[in-house]
Amino acid sequence: MNWPRARLALAGLATSAILAAAIPSCQSGSPAHAPNSAWTPIPGATYVGEETCASCHDAKVQSFARTSHGHAMLSTGKGEDKITCENCHGPGSKHVDAEGDPRLILKGDTNNCFVCHKDKKAEFSLQYRHPVKEGRMGCSSCHDLHAPEAKVSTSLRINETCTSCHQEKAGPWTFEHEATRDGCIVCHKPHGSMNQKLLAESEPHLCLKCHYNSDTYQRQGHYRHKGALNPEPQDCAGCHQAVHGSNFSKELRTE
Repeated sequence: MNWPRARLALAGLATSAILAAAIPSCQSGSPAHAPNSAWTPIPGATYVGEETCASCHDAKVQSFARTSHGHAMLSTGKGEDKITCENCHGPGSKHVDAEGDPRLILKGDTNNCFVCHKDKKAEFSLQYRHPVKEGRMGCSSCHDLHAPEAKVSTSLRINETCTSCHQEKAGPWTFEHEATRDGCIVCHKPHGSMNQKLLAESEPHLCLKCHYNSDTYQRQGHYRHKGALNPEPQDCAGCHQAVHGSNFSKELRTE
């Protein structure tokens, strides 16, 4: 027997077993999922099921069924155990009995998202982050959880989402930074970063991923100003302040 391969196979089986045990805690649509949620249910409320929600919110339910969240929930559980809307909104019986009283149903809560998306919760604890934990915005500020794709996926949608708040970065510009065509997340980590301005990497390393082979950059004296007195490369934005685009300079300067 090939013992190294046997060990790898056993390790793979063990890993699969651990994942199989862990994943349902996030994906299960049953009432047993409630203790893993971050919300406190409306007192006395019980689960009513997706069909009841759809009697008033049919468009939302149909749209949600096409989302990644919907696929995960609908693929587990049958009959009364298959709950979708109430995984995030809590048991809805009181809401239904009161003819849709909005005070008797829970709104989507960011902490509930963190039950499954623990990696994003960690990113929101980094030094530079969007103020989600501070309560100034939530996951739904950028993600439409009922849309067919809750993840902001295409470069156009990414830019539209970001510039809905950061309008001064939107342009249009006479001289644009071509990287913006690929979406803001080419340069920024939207949830949190160890670098200022939510940059994916520190300067000048981030810029050099695209511009290292530039003839201009390679030219002697371009990035080592003041010669021997300052031998370290400078931050690119020290000179190219208009990194998103400029109406005055093709080198993305502000002057």
